[in-house]
Amino acid sequence: MKTTIQISNELRNKLKIASAYYSETYENLLKEILELFEKEVPFKTKDEFCNWFESNYRLLGIKKILVKQRKSCPDYVVQDVEGRKLHVDVELFAKRFLTTPHTNGVDYIVSAYSLDERIANVPVIALNMLKAKAMLEDRTVSKIATELLRRRR
Repeated sequence: MKTTIQISNELRNKLKIASAYYSETYENLLKEILELFEKEVPFKTKDEFCNWFESNYRLLGIKKILVKQRKSCPDYVVQDVEGRKLHVDVELFAKRFLTTPHTNGVDYIVSAYSLDERIANVPVIALNMLKAKAMLEDRTVSKIATELLRRRR
């Protein structure tokens, strides 16, 4: 059974061009994009990503979590390896930061996925970008994240 989905003309045109370029049907192209996306972002919910963050924050150049408050902003108050106190908002997708209210200052957005290094002038530390940079530069994710925390403040 085929269905119709509502998308913008701009997105439809991009899909049409990609479909022609790769000689794939819209359906096959969308299926491949979604499969790739699921591999790139293994978390299904923000809670899953927060749980990962709480177990792996040291990989991101964070020394310890001082305050955990997932239901308000910032989600976490942390201390970096240099002893600085930072306010961190955790988002599955960094752009989600724009759709939620943020009453307190946020120093960093930590996300599973982002194409942007900054959202609303807040630096983003995204797992997908860290992985790509680590592979290209043959360095560890932890070293890269620590450098980003030092540089972006």
